[in-house]
Amino acid sequence: MSEEKSRTTIAVAIIGGIFLMASTVIAGLFAMQSRQAQEINQEINFDLNRLIERHEDLEQRYQEALAALDALREITPASATQANAPTIQTPVTQATRLFENIIPTGFRVYQGNQGDSRIEAIGSRQDLYHRTHNNGLWIWLARWNHSSEKSWVRYLYNLNGNYIRLTGEIISMNSRNYGDYDVSLELRSDGVILQSYHLTPNAAFPIQIDLDVRSIDDFEIYIYDNRAVYGGTAFGIVDFILHY
Repeated sequence: MSEEKSRTTIAVAIIGGIFLMASTVIAGLFAMQSRQAQEINQEINFDLNRLIERHEDLEQRYQEALAALDALREITPASATQANAPTIQTPVTQATRLFENIIPTGFRVYQGNQGDSRIEAIGSRQDLYHRTHNNGLWIWLARWNHSSEKSWVRYLYNLNGNYIRLTGEIISMNSRNYGDYDVSLELRSDGVILQSYHLTPNAAFPIQIDLDVRSIDDFEIYIYDNRAVYGGTAFGIVDFILHY
């Protein structure tokens, strides 16, 4: 009986020792995890503080940039603060008249495609260098986009002999085909060529126009392809001014 009791006591002691060891191990693990969690939390707090400091620094720089921009706007004209390239507008005096204000008396266009070749007021269009032009004529030489062809357009005007001089500049405008063309532009009167201009991508744009138009009544702008190409091309005659 005493022997059995002794065995029981030993078993209980062993089991108790095992539980004690397990408890110690578990407590150690919890302590380790707690330290790791604390270290991770400290790292997170450190990174968060750095982000907050970075945000405050960026916010300060942003406010300084806004203040500088406001100061610049106070001393700079509104037209000079536009992000786009400059807009070019022709000054008009009592001794001149914008050609775009002369109403055409007739026109003919190439009908092989959609027939939308035309000459009209330039409105507000950009040239190849993204400069916006508000005065002059816009010339559209329409062609099919998927096959080569020769296109042309001619517009007639009546100057009534009221002017002595015509000046302007021929420029290449932003269009589908601005890199492959061979075009002639003729300024005519009663079928006579007053001046002819050869236009290619390598031409020295802007090309100056300075024409004596004294005693001229009928006036014609005629532009045509010298060889077949595809894709429409646009030109401008800007600062196109009649002088009294």
